[in-house]
Amino acid sequence: METNIILVLCLAIPTYFLWATIHELSHVIAYHFMCKVHSWSIKPYPHKYRGSIRFAGYSVWCDSLPDKYVQWKYALAPRVMNVLACLLLLPLTVILTGWIQVVCIVLCAGGVLDLIVGSLGIRRYSDLQIASDSLDLPYNVLRVTGLVYASVPIFMTVVLYL
Repeated sequence: METNIILVLCLAIPTYFLWATIHELSHVIAYHFMCKVHSWSIKPYPHKYRGSIRFAGYSVWCDSLPDKYVQWKYALAPRVMNVLACLLLLPLTVILTGWIQVVCIVLCAGGVLDLIVGSLGIRRYSDLQIASDSLDLPYNVLRVTGLVYASVPIFMTVVLYL
């Protein structure tokens, strides 16, 4: 048990950087499908951006930016990987044992946590608010959808261990 706690603590910070990289690369890949990208960069670490702190970010330089009605595609691109993490959390918890189970749970939990944070959509230019504006949906529709996707595997995993 003590070994598992130490393993979780050792994996927490690398998992943050892994999911920040996955998240930002998902945006860049989505841009590649929508326009000709000349160059791009990601910062999967906290940094200053326009006078405030961002926990991670990306920049894309392309011929033309997508119009408002397709912006939801790049705004929601990271959710594909987040939902995959949600779907894998419970089966990996059941199938695997020992330290490999702990590693997989922490890595999948990072994706679930990224989904939860992304579903809050607090800042004006958050992925959630960009997607909501693009789809002409109220923010709460995407917010609740994301939180439900995240809560189901968490709930099922907790019930499994009770």
